[in-house]
Order: sequence, then structure tokens, then C-alpha cells
Amino acid sequence: VRAILHYRDHSSHPLDLLLADLPPRLICDPIIYYEHVNNLCQMYAADPGFTDMDFIMSAKRSTDEAMTTVIDQTNFCSPPKAYHIFHDNDWMK
Repeated sequence: VRAILHYRDHSSHPLDLLLADLPPRLICDPIIYYEHVNNLCQMYAADPGFTDMDFIMSAKRSTDEAMTTVIDQTNFCSPPKAYHIFHDNDWMK
């Protein structure tokens, strides 16, 4: 789970978002990371040099060999992405 922060000077900085202290069933829950990234969007919005953030998340079952991309959304902060419990979330694969 990672983000790539983008700035007005065209620089980009990767940010590791993995919450390794979470229990096994929560460590790969996209909704937990959705909330985390939304909070980061709000926090970084106060930085005049910040433009946006890409949000990438891959996960796998313990029985799977390869990771599956769950979220690969560029410009996640603008416009803010909503989570819909009963509808499709276009930012989630």
C-alpha cells in the first residue's frame, strides 16, 4: 500500500502506507486505507506546494502466489473520492 505525492515543482515522493500493526484481516482492508488516504489528502492540502496524490494498493490471500491490484487511482485527492457501501466505487478495481 503506497501513495505517490505530487508537488507543484513537478517532484514526486513515494509514501509507504502499510499499517503493519493491524490484525491480519484488517491489514488488507481497502476501506481502512481509503480513510487513511483521505486524511492525508486533507492534511497535505494545507501545503501550498502539494498538488495531489496517487493511491496504489495490492493484496493477496494467503493461498495466492501473486498480488492483485485493488486500487490504482491517480489524483486521488481531487476531486475527493467518496466510498459507497451499496454502489460501485470507480476508484476501486
